[in-house]
Amino acid sequence: MILGVDDPAILNMGNPQDLIDYTNESGGLAFIAHPYWSNLVYEDLIQLSGYIGIEIYNTGCDVEVAKGYSLTYWDNLLSSNRRVGGLAVDDSHRYIRAPIDADGGYIWINVNDMCLEEALKSIRTGRFYSSMAPRITYFHYEQKFLQMNSTPIVRLNLVAPNGKGFSMSLATIMEILNSWRDSKRRRIYEDIVASVDHVNVSSRQIIYMETTKNEVFTIEYNHEGISRIEVKRDFNYPYFRVEIVDGEGRCAWTNPVNNP
Repeated sequence: MILGVDDPAILNMGNPQDLIDYTNESGGLAFIAHPYWSNLVYEDLIQLSGYIGIEIYNTGCDVEVAKGYSLTYWDNLLSSNRRVGGLAVDDSHRYIRAPIDADGGYIWINVNDMCLEEALKSIRTGRFYSSMAPRITYFHYEQKFLQMNSTPIVRLNLVAPNGKGFSMSLATIMEILNSWRDSKRRRIYEDIVASVDHVNVSSRQIIYMETTKNEVFTIEYNHEGISRIEVKRDFNYPYFRVEIVDGEGRCAWTNPVNNP
């Protein structure tokens, strides 16, 4: 997929690398569209260079043939030190006839001005995130601290290489809290949880949890879901990315955070 290039010459380019190179030379952006739907494999993607990202979700491919998610491709590339972004798109063909494939995948960009040049610059520099619906309203990261505010979600996944990272769901958090309040059930978690506190603040509820590894989690939620998560721990990964899931199973994805 090509952005920012209005030149019919690209229609006659059969070699993918030539197309990517020409796009970059012309000031445009190239990314790999729906690799799962296209039956690509890791070797197809790793031999190409110069593209800014891949489609990690495609609504049309999802509702048509259940091949909309390409997250494994993304993680394989990131684990091979290929720093590429992840883009969610619609690939819309049907707006009113089922299966509707519009308004199911898009990116939010950070721009100073509403113009094409600023939009392309934002995408080129990774100042965007992808979503099926959830909105990330604040994201802050330091080596040992992470905070994310969002529209209500029920799960946060921090995905890192080689089976690292963690997954935190509202259901799991409530199970730990309820077990911690029960002296008989508390022992189930005492090897991993050091303390759990629960505070009511108006319509919000906050859970503070510390693990036996000195990790500290702050979870703010209400009846709709979690709206703020703070994590204090060592994020000693080559890279990680954050995925959030709302109550309807719709996701949003940050681009990878790369550590030195």
